Amino acid sequence: MQEARFYTAINSSFLIMHIEINPKEFLPLFKLVASAAASTRNSPILSKVKIVVSEKYVTLHATDSIMGVSARMKCAVMVTGEALIPVKYFTEIMSEIKVGTVKLLGQQKGKEFRFLILHGEKEYWMPSEDPSELPDVKHIDAKQYHSAVTEDFLRALDRTIFVPDPKHMNETHTGVAFKIEENTLSLRGGSWLRRCFAGIVLPAE
Repeated sequence: MQEARFYTAINSSFLIMHIEINPKEFLPLFKLVASAAASTRNSPILSKVKIVVSEKYVTLHATDSIMGVSARMKCAVMVTGEALIPVKYFTEIMSEIKVGTVKLLGQQKGKEFRFLILHGEKEYWMPSEDPSELPDVKHIDAKQYHSAVTEDFLRALDRTIFVPDPKHMNETHTGVAFKIEENTLSLRGGSWLRRCFAGIVLPAE
């Protein structure tokens, strides 16, 4: 822990990000984003969540290279920047913190990266990696959003996703395609043997 104290100096020149958060507000959002992180050890960097700190917001990104999740929230920002958070260790530590605020810090010394959690007199650090190595999840512009009633969307999705027929186990599911024309969302799914279609009317914006 003595070595950790070298990194935990708030005014250290090695500091690359610093925020203060409420664990009860931050942890649920973190877990949501972390659900997209890869669990495989073959690509350790994809098992982390990227935190990007701007002047007013903190944005969390995670991806397994196929699916990505991004979310943001307001928090107290001391130093803008970015860092990578190891999902497993971070979740375990934060789940034990019941009261008070927590300081989250990212630090770099040469090619070595660390992520730190400070809570009262306790401090925790964990090895990390270069945050620039993990791409941000692309944000959707407000003009690209389309609203749909949740129940209608899930029902339509359920009708286009199916389990292969036992008699045709060689058929390959090709995913679900989405298409929006005017106020209608069309879904198409299936395989080379079968096709399933569904459509729902989108509410007026």
